[in-house]
Amino acid sequence: AERLRVKPGELLFCLQRLRFADAKPLAIEFSQINFKGCEKLLEEDLEQNSLYRLLE
Repeated sequence: AERLRVKPGELLFCLQRLRFADAKPLAIEFSQINFKGCEKLLEEDLEQNSLYRLLE
């Protein structure tokens, strides 16, 4: 909780993505964001949209 700057017990939005380069798996990306204020992310198509653009 301290590293994420949230209070213990607060909800997080957790996203795991497999990144590709030249159509080959390259990396697994883990994102953890304070859920408060990001509820709309549940309605987004995160396979087609950039998480970082949606958070702007």
